[in-house]
Amino acid sequence: MIGLSASLLAVLSAPALAQTGPPLDLEMHLDPVTHENRFEAVVIERNGIAVRLTTDTWLRPKVTGYAQAAAPIVVALGVPAGPNVPVTRNVAVTEGLPDIPVPGGDRAALVTDDLANSMLLNIADDLDGLTLAFPDGLVNGPGPDILIAKASLPSGRISGGCPGVPASGADAMVISVTAGGEITLAPEAFIDFGPAGPQLNHGTRELGEAEFRIETLTQLAELEMRPLATIEYFKVYATTVNLSDLGIAEGASVETITLSSTREMVETDNGQQLCWTADPILVVGLGAV
Repeated sequence: MIGLSASLLAVLSAPALAQTGPPLDLEMHLDPVTHENRFEAVVIERNGIAVRLTTDTWLRPKVTGYAQAAAPIVVALGVPAGPNVPVTRNVAVTEGLPDIPVPGGDRAALVTDDLANSMLLNIADDLDGLTLAFPDGLVNGPGPDILIAKASLPSGRISGGCPGVPASGADAMVISVTAGGEITLAPEAFIDFGPAGPQLNHGTRELGEAEFRIETLTQLAELEMRPLATIEYFKVYATTVNLSDLGIAEGASVETITLSSTREMVETDNGQQLCWTADPILVVGLGAV
């Protein structure tokens, strides 16, 4: 694999090279009744012109691989908290939750649907965290080719899982392609587009044990996970990626992309820990229209 850059910041310092970077806008709408926060469109720049791409034009990949980070975190996925689910702003609620699991067959699709408050949490850093296949190929066209949205704590907030360390905003993420290169999408590569919305997180107490984690799609589908908490403090951070920055020639295509968390260990109040693992909300291709 060809390493094109140690950090996306090097790419951003040379705007003539490509157009990897945040979109001009990411439009969302929160339904006050259902509590679903739905993406409606993304605005990007192509050949110096602002182009609005609605969700019906997005190219949806198929999730073909998934692995969790090796961190003792009890939740693995989140979905919109419904209208009758207790939610308290800025506080995790663990009482009075429904006892209905997300069907196993639906879990992998949480990063390809249109909901800003559905996601897979804490993808791996030492394994391929999330592998996505585009059966018809994703072409390197003019401007951005991939839209990535992720959930992160607001900048400056301190997580119980990383005590004493203020969040940087978006969590860093590594993206790579087969027979191409990889780049690290640093926190500065993303823009905060607003609240993700009320979310019901599912998991199991077994996931809180350091020696246990999900490493396959089969485990993701078959593990008996139940609602453990509702939250309403995640923000939606988004960026776009130009395949040229991954070594793909203009007009050529890729069939598979891989996302992972970075391997940075952070000094916390409890010693060194793996913190700020990435939580993908959405990964789609931006085809020509």
